[in-house]
Amino acid sequence: MSTGLRILLVEPDLTLAAQMARSIEDRLAGANVEVIPHSRQALDILQNLRFDCVVVDQQPDGLDGLKFLELLRQLDVDMPVIMVANQMSEQAASEAINFGAAEYVVKEGSYYLILPRLIAEAIRRHFLIRRNRELEERLRASENLSAMTMAAATLAHEICNPLTTIIGVSELLSSDGTLQHTPTARRKLKLIASSAKRIRKSVSQLSRMSNPSIRHTEAGPLVCADFAISSKKTTA
Repeated sequence: MSTGLRILLVEPDLTLAAQMARSIEDRLAGANVEVIPHSRQALDILQNLRFDCVVVDQQPDGLDGLKFLELLRQLDVDMPVIMVANQMSEQAASEAINFGAAEYVVKEGSYYLILPRLIAEAIRRHFLIRRNRELEERLRASENLSAMTMAAATLAHEICNPLTTIIGVSELLSSDGTLQHTPTARRKLKLIASSAKRIRKSVSQLSRMSNPSIRHTEAGPLVCADFAISSKKTTA
């Protein structure tokens, strides 16, 4: 099965680079290895091209490996990096990991034979870490949206309750024949009721936009319907 992976190999020793590239391409079917002997040239390439993994010598031509990692991090390039060193050094290995290297490999024995497996594992870990980070961001966004929806529903409830009271009372007073109202007073009562209804309609639309699951009635969202005054006269 073809992997289609693109690997950038930064190695000044072209003989070793050819051996490493051949091992990677033989063991990761479909992988393509691009060899760059100069570290600064590699950084220029990484600004414009995407690779799945970078394998860099600890002392490439032009920059040391740690400086390369530092500059790579400044470019905000999101890919795993494997550092290859001529000899083992716990301090160098620790520094490389702290600077963002996924693996620290020593050039001894048949190291180039295990390099493909380390590359595949580093890419897989990197993918899982990135995927987990994306899921965490989605979860935070969902929690924020949920909080905003709850706040909108609460606001709609707090606004609609007094509006329902205002509408009910004004309509009741306007239709009560036992009260002596001037034409001006009746017009003002109707104006109060119609204005309150317009506000309630706007609040209902806002509530619907923030949470489409809220059921709505002609009188507005159900959160507004827990208190109402009937405008119909009761019979004794």
